[in-house]
Amino acid sequence: MVQANEPSILYALQTENHHYKNLINLALQLFTMTIAFIIIGLFAHLSTLMSLLFLKKWWVRIFDFPRLQIIVIQIISLAGILFFAKEMNWFNISVIILVFVSLLIQTVYVYPYFIFAPKEVPDGKGDPVASFSFLVSNVLISNRKSNKLIELVKAYQPDIFLAVETDAWWAQQLEPLDDLFEFSVKQPLENSYGMLLFSRIPLENARIEYIIKQDIPSIHAEITKAGRTIKIACIHPEPPAPEEADTSRPRDKEIVTMARRIKDDPAPFAVLGDLNDVAWSDTSNHFLKISGLKDPRKGRGFFNTFHAKIPFMRFALDHVFVSTDFKLIKIKRLPSVHSDHFPLYINCGIFK
Repeated sequence: MVQANEPSILYALQTENHHYKNLINLALQLFTMTIAFIIIGLFAHLSTLMSLLFLKKWWVRIFDFPRLQIIVIQIISLAGILFFAKEMNWFNISVIILVFVSLLIQTVYVYPYFIFAPKEVPDGKGDPVASFSFLVSNVLISNRKSNKLIELVKAYQPDIFLAVETDAWWAQQLEPLDDLFEFSVKQPLENSYGMLLFSRIPLENARIEYIIKQDIPSIHAEITKAGRTIKIACIHPEPPAPEEADTSRPRDKEIVTMARRIKDDPAPFAVLGDLNDVAWSDTSNHFLKISGLKDPRKGRGFFNTFHAKIPFMRFALDHVFVSTDFKLIKIKRLPSVHSDHFPLYINCGIFK
């Protein structure tokens, strides 16, 4: 009888052994996946902490930019840990708490730009006393395709068109726009800080200034429409980056200097350009607080303009900030013009 049952016993032992191996492999896989999501979560938490530091080094300030992306990573990390963790021990719970806290911090920064947040610039209703439309485009100095941008500008026909990162080649290519824009201030440069300002409205007191550095211009002017005069400032400060500035100090100084000028000026104001800073950074918030200007994007969406060629890594770098005299008529991120930035179009009005 024992001999007759030996094959079945051996088979049962082999089956049980195979079952245990499968369980061990599954446990190892769950453990590996849990560890992977924990590492991802801790990286996102560290990125959040880095963005809170007061250091001005470029490799610190770069964490101001991808807050939305980090939020996505944090959500994925939390979901992964909760799904794959075999048990909720003190370590896993600690990681979950850290990631969740950092998720809340990141959300506080970007919340004003969700469509369910309050609108900082009210919607304009009825007919404005005067409306002013702006189109801002960083053309990318190495971009040698201008036709699409010209067609876009002709289609939207803004009152003010600002092209930044323009060299002599771009100045020549955009000369056909002189037929549409009677007035202009042009400062093409080969260092990627050139500016071309086109206007359908006469530019009064137009001037080029160098707020911080002698090779980084800004353009300032006044325009009057329907009896309402507004001041505009076009800036494109130096970014904190390895090939540019080691710290954010030059950028921050130019932005804050501009804010202090506006603070002491009661005139309606608009600041436009590529500020090389995201809308939700501490510097941008400081600029808005000092100047009293408002961001038309708040409560309407992010309108991320950079990087046009990398969908997952896009940030709001191009801006039009306006004083409380304005209400919003239209805001739109425009299609690609072969640059690494999308153009931004905003139409604001002064209402009774």
